[in-house]
Amino acid sequence: MSGPDLLGGGDRRPARGLPGSGRRRRGWTVAGTVLVAAAAAVLAVRSNPEPAPAATLPTSAPTPAPAPTGPRPVIVTTAVGTRWAYALLASCSDPDQLVDCTTRLHRRSLGGGGWAPVEWSTPRTSGIAAQLHVTPDDQVTVVDEPTAGQVYASTDGGRTVQVHRLRPGPPVAAVPPGGVLDLGSCEMCSGRLTVLDPATGRLRPLARQPAFGRTTSIRWLATSGDVVWVLAESGETGRDLATAVSLDRGRTWRALPLPGTAASAEVIQIFTDGGRGAYVLISRDARPDRRHEFTELWRIGDPAAPGAAWRRVTPARRPPTAVILVPGQRGVLIGTEDGEAWRLLADGTMRPLPGVDYGGVPIKPGIVVSGPGGAFLGLPALQSDLSRPTLVVSFDEGESWRVEEIG
Repeated sequence: MSGPDLLGGGDRRPARGLPGSGRRRRGWTVAGTVLVAAAAAVLAVRSNPEPAPAATLPTSAPTPAPAPTGPRPVIVTTAVGTRWAYALLASCSDPDQLVDCTTRLHRRSLGGGGWAPVEWSTPRTSGIAAQLHVTPDDQVTVVDEPTAGQVYASTDGGRTVQVHRLRPGPPVAAVPPGGVLDLGSCEMCSGRLTVLDPATGRLRPLARQPAFGRTTSIRWLATSGDVVWVLAESGETGRDLATAVSLDRGRTWRALPLPGTAASAEVIQIFTDGGRGAYVLISRDARPDRRHEFTELWRIGDPAAPGAAWRRVTPARRPPTAVILVPGQRGVLIGTEDGEAWRLLADGTMRPLPGVDYGGVPIKPGIVVSGPGGAFLGLPALQSDLSRPTLVVSFDEGESWRVEEIG
């Protein structure tokens, strides 16, 4: 699928909380969200008509820089566009509570170079509630939490910005180019799939919402180009799973039942495969030594194909936990709750991917996101153990990583 240009780069929303070391919010729900983003997604991958040249990876481990003085910035969320990778940092008066913060956007060219802040920053916000959305053509939107009611929109990769106040708008037939699709969990959205227009700050519900009958709630969404997938818990007990897909930006929907239940599930997530298909990942909290046990993986190809249906593809050999899934040309990257990365190959087997050495300290990729520029961007856990806010970047889909400091 070519040229995705909407939906905030693959926004997605989890059913329940995620590991504390990697917990960040993405979208407007209170529940913690893996990044994606972040799917995220984000996950509208491999559509760049002019891929950025891969940066040269270091041949030796870098030396960590001395810790800066003053309040330590915290990486809130990350995203990848076509030309740039982005990181949203918050500097807080109370770093432990992450409240009363100023956020600043940093970016890095996928063609090379280091991280640098853009020329604008947000005023005081509630900190980690700020959201970052990036479209494949590098339109950037930063949303303060709905109670603050501000949206910061940029059409030039974050270099300049316009500020708008969030406000309700009339229904919209489909997600327009540049629109950011969300689950509509803000107070003014009434729990519906809602489109944010960054150019105006308007929040507009989709005119036609996916229907599952007696549905408890839509838990997650994932996008790729014109395709929108949603995952819901349905039935009288709210433990049965259901999915629906739109191939035309939300104008029409097709329901596709998913075998299995949500019983004892800690996290249930849906991810696109970079095209029309999707994966559903189910992690359970059934053992005392792990919170997100990797228990089920489901797969569907083109939903418009004859006989399209979900099938279980859980690998026999797999990591003990799973919290994130990122598709790529080499296979699917699956991240664990302790920050490791594994590759799911086309034949259904899995193998672990390497971490990286950082001045003698081994670093795991952490929460990984990608985007149409092809780079994989990881936020390692235990940032407090590092001298500066630190990310890892891969230009070969996780086969090797480059450590990069911000600030």
